[in-house]
Amino acid sequence: MAVLFLYGSESRCHKAPSLIVRSHAGGHVTQNCIACGYPRKLPASLVPEVVCPACGHSTAMFKDERSNYCYRCTACQKTFKLADVVPHWSQEFEYHGFRPDDHDHAERLRLIEERIRALLEKTRKT
Repeated sequence: MAVLFLYGSESRCHKAPSLIVRSHAGGHVTQNCIACGYPRKLPASLVPEVVCPACGHSTAMFKDERSNYCYRCTACQKTFKLADVVPHWSQEFEYHGFRPDDHDHAERLRLIEERIRALLEKTRKT
């Protein structure tokens, strides 16, 4: 599926456009300030219209059982999540506090924990 660059509201922090990105597993999205990357929730009133990637016809937006924004094609009836057509946050921004779903984050946490353990061990020996 092609990646679309879709925008939400103007950011409060920099008065800049906010790019809609997949924020974590399961189909969640946020709108992130393009100037600093700060994420905010995307209200339903700002969910953009999207044409069906399969056939190009119009779609109707709805929320699934997990409150993710989804679309159903009015012609072919295919459904897809908004998160499936926008970039992942890590492709465009630095981490800002919304729970990520990527392996790199888990690896960074593991390295930090190792450093803390090493420092604690060093402190115990002195």
